[in-house]
Amino acid sequence: MKLKLIERNRAMFKETFAALLLTFSLTANAGFVKTDWKSSGDSLSVLHEETGKEWLSLTQTDGMSINQVIAQLGNGGTFDGWRLPTASEVEVMLKDSFLGFNLKTGKNTYMAEGYNDAYWKEADTYRKQMGGTDYRVVDGSYWAHSLGFHLDDTGTQLQNSGMNHFNWKATPRLYEFNIMNQVSVDSNNWDASSTYYGVYLISDGGTTLSSKLDPTLNINNPDAPINNVPVAYLLSGLGLFFLSLRRK
Repeated sequence: MKLKLIERNRAMFKETFAALLLTFSLTANAGFVKTDWKSSGDSLSVLHEETGKEWLSLTQTDGMSINQVIAQLGNGGTFDGWRLPTASEVEVMLKDSFLGFNLKTGKNTYMAEGYNDAYWKEADTYRKQMGGTDYRVVDGSYWAHSLGFHLDDTGTQLQNSGMNHFNWKATPRLYEFNIMNQVSVDSNNWDASSTYYGVYLISDGGTTLSSKLDPTLNINNPDAPINNVPVAYLLSGLGLFFLSLRRK
């Protein structure tokens, strides 16, 4: 009887462990999922599942300068819990957003013509994912922006990244799709602002409502709160888990 109980517990452990591995595997190969920043259903942030980091919608910083945003970081600020991303973090996010595009640092331009809206699917997906900063229709031409300021990896040079898409009135129609990857702003003016640009903000976890309710959302980020639980606490939890199995 005791032997059967041990075998049953061992089988249960294997099944649980396999399920956890499957969950982590699925998460590691997933993309971007909308999360809630302040209230349920607001969808003002997005989780990059590959990295376990969350990005604030650019709609929340649209028209602000990077200095204005910096002033609202920290305890009590509008963007308490968020931080400026590194340029490397921005690049990882961009490359995972535009799979299939061989992005170089700088402005990546793709042109097409005809009567099918070339590249709009990719542009609109990014716009919905990260937040649109401008959309206009002028005399039969359309253009959309989802652009944000950030700093380079030294923290000294102002850059912008994101995308804009133009659908020009012409015969046939002309399409221009630009993916901006760490484009340096010539003036390096941290007080510069534009209705075309927001400011990128990132969280390691525990800032959004979604990650507070489910800390495992950020499990793939080594710096997430869930990965900073003391080892002794984890061992204690595992001990209780196996103790409960023995008692069954």
